[in-house]
Amino acid sequence: MASRAYKHIIFDLDGTIFDTHEANMHGLYVVLKEFYPETQETVESLGRFFGIPGKQTLLSLEIPESMHEKMYSRWLEEVYKREHTASVYDGMLSVLRRLKEMGFRLGIVTSRVKKKNGQGILGDYMPPVIKEFFDIAVCADDVARPKPYPDSLWHYMELTGARPDEILFIGDAYTDLMCANDAGVDFGLALWGYCQKERLRCRYYFSNPFEILSAVKRYTIEQDRWFTLSLELDQIASAGLAYSKDVYDKERYERLREIAAEILACHTDDDFNSINEKLSFDIGYRTPKIDTRAAIFNEKGEILLVEENTGLFSLPGGWCEGSLSVAQNTVKEVLEEAGLNVYVSRLIAIFDRKLHNKPDLACGVMKIFLQCEMVSGKFEPNIETKSARYFSLENLPVDRLRTGTTSYDQLLVCFEAYKSKNWIALVE
Repeated sequence: MASRAYKHIIFDLDGTIFDTHEANMHGLYVVLKEFYPETQETVESLGRFFGIPGKQTLLSLEIPESMHEKMYSRWLEEVYKREHTASVYDGMLSVLRRLKEMGFRLGIVTSRVKKKNGQGILGDYMPPVIKEFFDIAVCADDVARPKPYPDSLWHYMELTGARPDEILFIGDAYTDLMCANDAGVDFGLALWGYCQKERLRCRYYFSNPFEILSAVKRYTIEQDRWFTLSLELDQIASAGLAYSKDVYDKERYERLREIAAEILACHTDDDFNSINEKLSFDIGYRTPKIDTRAAIFNEKGEILLVEENTGLFSLPGGWCEGSLSVAQNTVKEVLEEAGLNVYVSRLIAIFDRKLHNKPDLACGVMKIFLQCEMVSGKFEPNIETKSARYFSLENLPVDRLRTGTTSYDQLLVCFEAYKSKNWIALVE
């Protein structure tokens, strides 16, 4: 499937940006028990309606339409009483900020109405905490047919001039998917807010908000067809050289590898001989290399970076040795580069290097970032690094990062993981 040049990223609110599950579902339960004391529904069972527009929920519960207005008003009253339970999903503000910095226009398509019924996260269609990121919101009362119909996205296109193939819509419900499909727009499912049992067929499945950044970055990489095609040529050549028995076929595969090296040499900083030597190193079916990185935080929440002899900063780490596990290699690299004894506490992310790090390499690389805890040790200058320092997110040496190993976005993910008690590892 061809990638698209997204220019607009549109978000649903409840269940996508904001965790309002407790407020909405508990509020619904209270009202349902008030009007129908004999109901067998529970807060947990009502979770299947999270993300579904209120009036549609009442219809699904077989509430007579004559009762809808009264029950819906009471439901909202109960929801607003639970304002304190609502929050922004972990990592979402950082992702919105990065998308804005990357030049995307951000929009909202929501089942909320523009008539304010409350304040803060629950009462405003564009709550203050996210207002700096958005300049347009389409609400249920802006169109004749709100979600699941496509009218809301069509209205957004009319207001902005956006084309369907320029939009990625991110939501947490089947109604969001229906809206996107009928509008001809790509859809990403926010799994952190999805509560229905149906297995939806979507273009993207996001288990972590930072995967949104990966999806929009991947488009740029895939447009560099010379890079992906040259690596594919090399993969074919490598397998052919390993398994072919015919001498003439081997010559053809050698030439195929040379062509791949010539293409890469035309578009990277390496020369042909250097690239060809690197490509010739691996024989057989080509698999990605593994690079491990350690994220170590002090009591102030600052992250440890080592300064290499080039004057550039990086997370401690390096290529994974064949005789070591990922955890063992990470611990070894930290001791060698930072002089610290550490242990691995959790997985932060598995990054696809080509999405985040420059310059490009003539091979695939999976970068595994692990959070580590310090046990003992002290830094001393060595043959690889000349200093080690802790940095806050605001004071990162952005202009002095060794971007081939450690990018700003990767450090941002590390900080978000450190702050989150329930971090879900980012896997690209």
